[in-house]
Formats: sequence, C-alpha cells, structure tokens
Amino acid sequence: MAEYVEQRMEEMLGEVEQMERVNLLDNREVKELLKKRKHFEYKIQKRTKTREDFLSYIQYEVNLLSLLDIRRENTGYQHKKAEIEGGIRTRVNKLYKILEHRFQSDVNIWLSHIQFLKTIKWDSSVSRIYLRLLQVHNDKPRLWVAAAKWEFEHVGNPDNGRQIMLRGLRFLPTSWVLHREYLKLELLYVEQLRKRG
Repeated sequence: MAEYVEQRMEEMLGEVEQMERVNLLDNREVKELLKKRKHFEYKIQKRTKTREDFLSYIQYEVNLLSLLDIRRENTGYQHKKAEIEGGIRTRVNKLYKILEHRFQSDVNIWLSHIQFLKTIKWDSSVSRIYLRLLQVHNDKPRLWVAAAKWEFEHVGNPDNGRQIMLRGLRFLPTSWVLHREYLKLELLYVEQLRKRG
C-alpha cells in the first residue's frame, strides 16, 4: 500500500511544483497540500474503503480548483492551466469512477459526477457517464429523461436523445413519465425540423 501511495505522490509532484513555480501556492501551502493528499491517498488505499473517504478527497480537490481560479484571477496568470488544473480535474474524474464502481447503487454519486463534468465542460464525458448510469439504474425514469434532455438540448443531438428515450421505454413500458417526456421530445424535434425546412 505504501509503495502505491508513494508512486501516486510522485506522479503529482510535477503539477504541485508548477503551482509553486508560478506563485499560485506558496511553500507552506504546497507542503500542506502534499500532506493532505498523502493522507487522502492512504485513506482510499486502506482495506475497508468508505464512501466518505472518497467524497472528502474529491471535495478537497474541487476546493483546490476553486482556490486556483481565485488566485489566477487575482494574479492575472493564465498559463500552465492544462498541466495544473487539467491534472486535478483528471484526478477528480478518476476518483468519481472508482467511487461509482464501488458504490453503484448510490445514484447521488453518479449525479454528482455528472454535475462536476458539466461544470468543467467535459461534455463527451457527461454523455458516457449517463450511458453507464443507465446500464446500472435502468429502472429510474427520471434518469432516462435527464440523459435524453442532455443529448437533445446541450449536445445538440436529437437522434441520440430520441434513441435514449426509446430504450427507456423498452425497459419501462408502463412509465407514464417516460411516455409524456418522449412525446414532448418528439414535438420539440418536429418543431426543429419545421424551422429548418
């Protein structure tokens, strides 16, 4: 376990050094960051992992992203975003994926992940997470509706939205909510086609 944690800490070193080099964090803050991350890494590597261990690590990293945004705004320094914030975002995404795998029945974890991805504008990842979510929770009409609306309204792909709704109706043929929302979606689609033509 210790070897794995040390390896993970080494992987983060470049990103942390960049934060200090560009004065987004001072030396004391960098030491505190490394200490906290090491603590979190040990917590998620222990034998009995809890949902709270992952969620507290995710929240810490999201708070760090917010702090970096504020510091960048104050200093006006916008370089090295891909290396610094990109690494943090990727880490949070991985933590959510591990969490979803371990606690698949908790819909709120999935929805939190989707909300995080929407916030950082990783739209293609949102679509993939919705599809994975529907594989696990295909008995919940509101999730089918949310996934279809995402495809239709945000991605701009009405065909995918319609396909998702049709799959949902195959799983839940008696769902009044799905039938109503599918009809709304079809009417919106017809309206779009009418405006184009």
